Amino acid sequence: MKNQSVISKPPDKLILPRQLRQQIVEHCRQMAPLEACGLLSGKPDRVKTVHRMTNTDSSREHYTIDPREQFELFKNLRGTEDLVLAIYHSHPHSEAYPSEEDKKLAFYPTVVYLIVSLEKQQPEFRGFIIDQEKTVREIPIKFLNTD
Repeated sequence: MKNQSVISKPPDKLILPRQLRQQIVEHCRQMAPLEACGLLSGKPDRVKTVHRMTNTDSSREHYTIDPREQFELFKNLRGTEDLVLAIYHSHPHSEAYPSEEDKKLAFYPTVVYLIVSLEKQQPEFRGFIIDQEKTVREIPIKFLNTD
């Protein structure tokens, strides 16, 4: 299903300003020990906005983004130049790599799945493209010091 609010081609990298990186870390730490989740929007490969979403599963091991919140964001992005570039979620107690459930529930083959591990003191960020065959490909994340 094509969604005009979602990036149409997988990016080769994801550019994330450090200020937005910190917003994601704060969200993930606030939600711990449960998984946090949200969406990142902007122009192709450059994130401009963090959209915190509700994990309706309230789980330590998986997440489901509140569909009403997701639909509302998609609706608000229509008619703008911004697109959903990434879906982020935390792994409070495991590495920053897609679980089997993450792969199974990856429905957008063009977005970056950004996973934030809180397993160690310093949060680890890794980005992945998960295609329709559920093949996982890591892409680089570049952190910028400016917005």
